[in-house]
Amino acid sequence: GEPVVLSAEATGDGRIEVAHQGGPAIDLTDVSMVVTIDGEPLDDQPPVPFFSATGFAPGPTGAFNEAGDTVLETGERASLEVAGTNDPVLTEGATVRVTFVREETQIATVETSVEAG
Repeated sequence: GEPVVLSAEATGDGRIEVAHQGGPAIDLTDVSMVVTIDGEPLDDQPPVPFFSATGFAPGPTGAFNEAGDTVLETGERASLEVAGTNDPVLTEGATVRVTFVREETQIATVETSVEAG
């Protein structure tokens, strides 16, 4: 089928934002989200959708927040903030990769470099 096209931004304060640029919508109740920093998985992965979770600041935005529409569609953005208690931390220049997996199949992945923040 048509590929999912994503872009992402990450900042040194721990914020990771994913923007859906095109292709099929992603129902976050149906996928796992895996975040790596320079190839190393976060100790605590985001259990999307969520409101409060170990290793993350509460109140993610957009489809990552369980209180809203948990489907990420073209033109929409969703963000979360990795807490300082999580490891590894987002350091400026590091490569952040976000992958969405459904039933062990990778459905979308995006990479970005951490900017100052």
